[in-house]
Amino acid sequence: MAEWKAQPGPQTLALQIPDSVNEILYGGQRGGGKTDTGMVWMQEPIEVPRYRGLVIRKHASDLRDWVDRAMRMYQGLGVKQAYRPWELSFPSGAKIYTGHLKDDLSYTQWMGQEFQRMLIEELTQIPDEKRYSQLRASNRSTIPGLRAQTFATTNPGGVGHAWVRKRFVDPAPYYQIFYDRLGLRRVYIPAGIDNNPALTKNDPDYVKQLESLKEVDYDLWKAWRLGDWSIVAGQAFREWNPLMHISPVPPISLRDCKKFVCFDWGYSAWGVALWVAIAPENQYGVVRYYVYREMWMQKQEPREWARQFKLTQRIDGVKDIWLPHDCFNKEMGDSIADIFHRDGGMNVKQAATLQTNARHMRKAIMHASLADAIDGRPYLQMHPNCSMLAASIPELITDENDPEDIDTDGNDHGYDALTEGLMMEAPHLAKSGGIRTDRLLPQIKRNKIWSPGLMPGTYNAPDIMSAIAEYNTRPHHVLRPR
Repeated sequence: MAEWKAQPGPQTLALQIPDSVNEILYGGQRGGGKTDTGMVWMQEPIEVPRYRGLVIRKHASDLRDWVDRAMRMYQGLGVKQAYRPWELSFPSGAKIYTGHLKDDLSYTQWMGQEFQRMLIEELTQIPDEKRYSQLRASNRSTIPGLRAQTFATTNPGGVGHAWVRKRFVDPAPYYQIFYDRLGLRRVYIPAGIDNNPALTKNDPDYVKQLESLKEVDYDLWKAWRLGDWSIVAGQAFREWNPLMHISPVPPISLRDCKKFVCFDWGYSAWGVALWVAIAPENQYGVVRYYVYREMWMQKQEPREWARQFKLTQRIDGVKDIWLPHDCFNKEMGDSIADIFHRDGGMNVKQAATLQTNARHMRKAIMHASLADAIDGRPYLQMHPNCSMLAASIPELITDENDPEDIDTDGNDHGYDALTEGLMMEAPHLAKSGGIRTDRLLPQIKRNKIWSPGLMPGTYNAPDIMSAIAEYNTRPHHVLRPR
């Protein structure tokens, strides 16, 4: 191996973790020497002829840099390289393979194989814990004296931030080995640029680059410079506040609300149904939306969903349901919509999920619904029993290639169901934030505060507030939702 020496502190500690620890997470801040540490850890057993290691990134193309650096680091060890996929072999017969984990079935290419060591780079890029656990099913050893172990590196942020934090960071203080409920041992070793003097000496401007993020993206600065797990870098809906958006009391009796169901189909992935009530317009001109029931199921046929809808109707007579376009596909016979109508007694309606810019509109509606109304409460609230929906919203991150959409690799099933329904039942949210501006328009025009340069349905805050204040001094009746 080319000359290399571990930095004192976290890097040295990570390489001294006993092999009785099943999983190691190393990282936190940027610049902590994660890649080098993982490479050194991977080569430790290369004198064992039957040793097999596996290096994983989310995308296969992401491995190119790792392999180039590994070839330089291992050049004194007689390493040879093969391609498609990249494979490193050593004189003893030991091998290090590489691969990706880009989709739900990626793990199947290693089923039945044995890898004594697994190195997973940028763990938070893997969207869910299920893919990680499926992969680790091949992390085992039948070689005496060589125990199976997984080493993962990452920074806070990314689509998998929430599950990685829950699995490694929250259960115990940093550096402390802990047991999970099955008795497996894990540890989180935080490290960063402050623990890597070799980098700061060679590239003294790198710290300045990280510090410059503070003025551009404060959350990203906290994640990359401080290794702060309390935030989600790239979080799509930063306005989410469980103290405001979760309420055990609906805004008005549900008997006085229009109600509907919105649905996102999934079989291997989650399928989600949400029951939503639309409260009548209040004295401030605000229409509020309240999610009062959720149903999440996996690996269930449409007929089971229909049966559940039928049972729910006994206690709640809601029959109107919005479905995405794919539920109307008849290529295999009866569509999901047909089954829900025939067997579930539902009044099925197709949401405009294929219309131009539908994805952008849905994100805009979600932002508007989470915002505070003029009466001090958000337009969207949900019952505490809708716990899976509530847990998924703050975990969603923005698509790095399209800031007007969310990253669909995350747990977006509840979001898809909810925004599909709001898009059809509350299209005004994307324009006016829940205020029925059509009621105020005559007053706004009369006071000459109408601005034709603004998007229809939006007004300068002081002007619309004064119009609303005057509007509320006059007698008017409360409208039922149309």
